[in-house]
Amino acid sequence: MTVLIIGDADRPDSAGESPGRFAVRGPESDAWFDAETDRAVVGWRCVLIGSAADVAVYRELALRAGAEPDEISVVVTQDGSVDVYCPVCGTVGPAPPCGSCGANLVVTDYVSSRLAARLGVPDAAS
Repeated sequence: MTVLIIGDADRPDSAGESPGRFAVRGPESDAWFDAETDRAVVGWRCVLIGSAADVAVYRELALRAGAEPDEISVVVTQDGSVDVYCPVCGTVGPAPPCGSCGANLVVTDYVSSRLAARLGVPDAAS
C-alpha cells in the first residue's frame, strides 16, 4: 500500500513500514509519488492524506498513471492556507481579495487538481 502524507496529519496505524511523509507538496514529494506509481501493480492501494488541493493533485496523478478510482482513498485535513484561482487575472494565490488584481472573490468548494487551488468567483455584491 502507498500512503502519502502532506503536512502534519497523524500517521494512520495502517500506513505500513514507509509512508511518504512531506511537510509540503513539491518536487521531492512529486518524485516519490511518481516512483510509487511506476512500480504499482494490480491490487495497488493508495491513501492520500493532506489538504484538499494536495490530495486532488495526487489523486489525478494516480488516475493518469492507471489507478482505478476504488484503489484510491482520500483523507482531507484542515490547513490554514488555501490558494485560490482568480478568473479575473488568471493568477493563483491567497484570497480574498486577489493579491494580484484586487478582485473581491468568493471562494468555492471546487478544487482544481491542475492548479492545486480552489476556484474564486468575483463577488457580485462588490
